[in-house]
Amino acid sequence: MTYLRRNLMPNEQLLAETELHWILFLAPVFYSVLFILFLMYRPAAFPRFIDMGGLCFISVVWLMAMVRYLTTEFAVSKNRILMKRGFIQVQANDMLVPRIESVHLQQSLLGSMLG
Repeated sequence: MTYLRRNLMPNEQLLAETELHWILFLAPVFYSVLFILFLMYRPAAFPRFIDMGGLCFISVVWLMAMVRYLTTEFAVSKNRILMKRGFIQVQANDMLVPRIESVHLQQSLLGSMLG
């Protein structure tokens, strides 16, 4: 059971749930490909500690993306719009639907091309 489902008001049902877009993993994939290419074409006399440093960097980038992806939730109910971010330090926001007056959408060209 998700955090948002556990914190619903009595008789409130979720109409829709969603998560972050998969484009969040674009940077870790990019860095991983760069690191693999670096390992394939690096000089033989290159210090090994740089390989380990790169592997640690890639691991941290992947871990940060996974934690962000797995700990962020969005939901819409009949009365409220709900959002929750975080694992240890949880930040939860909800807005009543009647109080929403306008919506501002900011989307990059790549974001609009990928949906």
